[in-house]
Amino acid sequence: MAEAEEQEVEGLERLRTKLTQVGEEGAAPEDLIPATEVGFGKLTAEFTRQHELELQVADLTAKLSIARKAALAPSPSSVAARVRSRTGTTTPTLPNPFAKQFHTLIIFGAEGNLSMKKTFPALFTLMRQRHLPPDVAIIGFARESLTDSKFQNLVFRAIYNVTHPNHERKAFLSRITYRQGQFDHLSSFESLDRHVGEREKEQEDDWVAVNGGASMNGGSLAYSFSHTRTFYLAVPPFLYPSIAQCCRRSGLKRAHSVPYDPVGFEWEGNAKVESEGGSLSFAGIDPFGSHSTTADRFILEKPFGKDTESCAELCASINQVLGEDQVYRIDHYLGKELVMNVLVMRFANISFNAIWNRVHIQSVQVLCKEVIGTAGRGGYFDEYGIIRDVMQNHLLQILALVGMEQPLSLAAEHIRMEKIKLLQAVQPLQLKDLLVGQYVAADGNPGYLEDPSITNKSSVTETFAAAVLYINNPRWDGVPFILKAGKALDESKVEVRIKFHAVPGVIAGLADCAPNELVIRVQPDERIFWKITSKVPGLDFTVETRRMDLLYASRGGSGTGSVGTQHPGVSRENSDSSPLIELPGAYERLILEVLRGDQTNFVHADELIASWRIFTPALHELAKVA
Repeated sequence: MAEAEEQEVEGLERLRTKLTQVGEEGAAPEDLIPATEVGFGKLTAEFTRQHELELQVADLTAKLSIARKAALAPSPSSVAARVRSRTGTTTPTLPNPFAKQFHTLIIFGAEGNLSMKKTFPALFTLMRQRHLPPDVAIIGFARESLTDSKFQNLVFRAIYNVTHPNHERKAFLSRITYRQGQFDHLSSFESLDRHVGEREKEQEDDWVAVNGGASMNGGSLAYSFSHTRTFYLAVPPFLYPSIAQCCRRSGLKRAHSVPYDPVGFEWEGNAKVESEGGSLSFAGIDPFGSHSTTADRFILEKPFGKDTESCAELCASINQVLGEDQVYRIDHYLGKELVMNVLVMRFANISFNAIWNRVHIQSVQVLCKEVIGTAGRGGYFDEYGIIRDVMQNHLLQILALVGMEQPLSLAAEHIRMEKIKLLQAVQPLQLKDLLVGQYVAADGNPGYLEDPSITNKSSVTETFAAAVLYINNPRWDGVPFILKAGKALDESKVEVRIKFHAVPGVIAGLADCAPNELVIRVQPDERIFWKITSKVPGLDFTVETRRMDLLYASRGGSGTGSVGTQHPGVSRENSDSSPLIELPGAYERLILEVLRGDQTNFVHADELIASWRIFTPALHELAKVA
């Protein structure tokens, strides 16, 4: 704190104290003269004097607060010096109201199944809802030789919906270009880097053309542009290391940026510094309110290895190029609305928080059932199986949210810390607690080995698995957490079922009542419902299990959603005539969070290692038995 600023703060403190004392003295009851003796006018003047003193005190208090903040905040020169020490620039930087940050998305494997079914439709929805900036640059990269127009036609078919206006599709497709290349050829990435540079230069030129020029004190005010590059790796995981290495060697991935400074000072390698000719450069400000520490972000899809060792090797090879704060590992279940609601339901409602332990809960089930079989994905699935494909990642992440302790805040690092603590407390799965199976032909549907994409006709890869896990901590000691996942089953649904203990010392007439159960239906027909015991209306004394049902999509959280009782298995409509709202898709939400630099709903490397530690021993034993 500068000496002058310290003196200003001390002076304001002394003046405020003095005026407060005067005000208090003037306000003392014994100092007020009764109106009957001196008249109403004198008393009114006294009150006016007190009020003026109070206003002065309030005004000086506000000034004092501002002075304190100014004295405690780093001065522009000190911040500039800090930036210079990190970037090597010799020109001080100041906040710039004309700064602009652009976003560029590079999608590897752009013509593949994942990109066309998930990535591009999600991006189009974000643009339609104005969550994606209209000047975003989207670049597809893949091995297949395609022109921009042919690739745009592929995307057109992927995003087409008759209800969407054609001008929205045209606007989206106009932001898309395509480049062909090999994922392990440096020359392909150098060509891609040049194209990205051209697209980013176009973004800057278009912005300047629309927003015009500016001047200050007779000199020119140089625009400062920063570019956030998001790399979506929609390719098999074995390609991740080579793509990351080629991105770095070609310059496509830039040097790791300095932490984003909210007061608006420049990022290393992003802002332009021009000190000649009276020009002055300013720092970029992220329009998404980003709190990421980097300007380059990499989205990675599962699977991340096949066991603890292979996962550690993959993470180590990626971390040679990328910092953990640059990596966004997608688990799309974490982007589902009901999964995200688990923490809110647990920690914002005292009724749930009080009973969320082994004293009241008998068991927890996390289920994922699918009607379809491998459906042409046999080549991939036969290499991994249902445990690696669903249970080790999707279901275990839900388990962590259900079982974790309350985090210090909803910040990514605090939630991650509690999830890792929970996963580390889960005991490794024993083979005796694991049941596996493989579906066969039935009711005219082909069996797993009859799928044309399965080349190994003697494969014993599991398509169904049920595992019982135990958590070694005071909250959950002895409570079984049952994970079930399977394909070609009787229905498709993902849900969490929390079964409570029976009522202790129950009276004889209610001894046969079923225990309470809380069900969180993740998909489809998202809802949360309690299964409780209630008396059947009528003259007879009969009880039955009924449902208190919350249709999650109703009324958009207006506080008047559909809540009421319901008989088991009976479908019900909303309690009012309002239509169900459309919940955001998981990929839409997660891609938007990447653009915002929010890593809360992404999987950290430490979570991966902790997850594989639970399943690896049983998987190795299962391979020996097979």
